[in-house]
Amino acid sequence: MLDAQTHLFVAGLGYVGERLAVRAASELGWRVSGSCRTADKAALIRRRSGIDAYPFDLDDEYVGLNRDGLDALSSATHVLATVPPIADFNRDPLLALHRPVLLRAGTLRWAGYLSTSSVYGDHAGAWVDEASPCNVADGSSAADRLRAEAEWLALHDASDGRLATRVFRLAGIYGPGRSALDTLSRRGAAVAPASPQLDNGTGAIERSQSLSGVAAGAVARTAGNSGAAVPRYVSRIHVTDICSALLASMAAAADGARDTAPAVYNVADSEPAPRADVMAYAASLLVASASDASAATDGSADSARAQRRALENKRVSNGRMLAELLPAGLAYPTYREGLRQIALDEVDG
Repeated sequence: MLDAQTHLFVAGLGYVGERLAVRAASELGWRVSGSCRTADKAALIRRRSGIDAYPFDLDDEYVGLNRDGLDALSSATHVLATVPPIADFNRDPLLALHRPVLLRAGTLRWAGYLSTSSVYGDHAGAWVDEASPCNVADGSSAADRLRAEAEWLALHDASDGRLATRVFRLAGIYGPGRSALDTLSRRGAAVAPASPQLDNGTGAIERSQSLSGVAAGAVARTAGNSGAAVPRYVSRIHVTDICSALLASMAAAADGARDTAPAVYNVADSEPAPRADVMAYAASLLVASASDASAATDGSADSARAQRRALENKRVSNGRMLAELLPAGLAYPTYREGLRQIALDEVDG
């Protein structure tokens, strides 16, 4: 376990950020602090997770961190930014307001930024890696993300090579409370979690005949709606594996690794899949009616994010992440293992 002099500051203690903070404190013994949007949320995080959280003002005066928050940021050895660019800046808010603080922080040796695999745009179902072109339109949110990536990576040279700068392009994030299982439940498809029956520890789920029909129907509808023979792939990543990859990168810097050259990593699982396949598998883990599960699958494009992803067809390669950060592999290499564990936890909990 590393000593508590290592200090991680997480700018954006949200779904990923708070989980990462808790693991850094509990598994690595680090001092951890961070920011969130309001003082009320900061107080809630302190009570819930024991993390020193500070408000980051982006609503009224655009002052960012208060004095206590700036003191915490100034003493960090590792900083991770999880907040997307906001409209008033079209860039990362932490750098927009506090870049000089980061460069003056004499203890800082690792700076990371959570981006998104949407920066690749559409690749007609082909695999993309970190060297693939980014097909994004000027003025789009993905273009803003690319500018933010470049700003974070540029801190390496601005710090005279002292800082290891890392960008992590996340695939679609899922996990407890944020998965296809929850989508079905919100739409009224699931009336109760099933009790998944494990077969000799292999995790095979017994499915009813009716739910098998739902799965087949969902895949058929997707193919029919697309008007093309090429499946529309979506890549995903479980929040647990995101945190593991981030901690591995941070720990290398904390252990004195000399490689500070800027680096970009795709963070995705090993099986991109059409959305309908995932929704149908989720339905098979729940007690649901065929009609309700079908409605949930067909309605998956309601959100602006889902509509954007419907225009992007690509498979995100995780080869570099596995080779350099997680050589032992992912806890949830495909959506099946991840959704199955979420369903099991709901039954047990």
